[in-house]
Amino acid sequence: MAKNFYDCAKNGGKVVNKKTKEGEVIKVCYDKEGNSHVKKKNWKKKNKNNVIRHTEASVDSLQTLVEHFNSKRQ
Repeated sequence: MAKNFYDCAKNGGKVVNKKTKEGEVIKVCYDKEGNSHVKKKNWKKKNKNNVIRHTEASVDSLQTLVEHFNSKRQ
């Protein structure tokens, strides 16, 4: 018996997409015994207004990234 969605899918379970009442699409895996396992979502953390905040990158942090990737090419 599968213990979670990924275990179910790896062991030959049938993966299907279903729509919830709210219209959201979820993935469900049915194992060989007929049990269902729902794939959990990785939700991004939002603030109290449900807005994801982004910050501007500083010039120093961008320069550090440039140096890092340039050193990997050599």
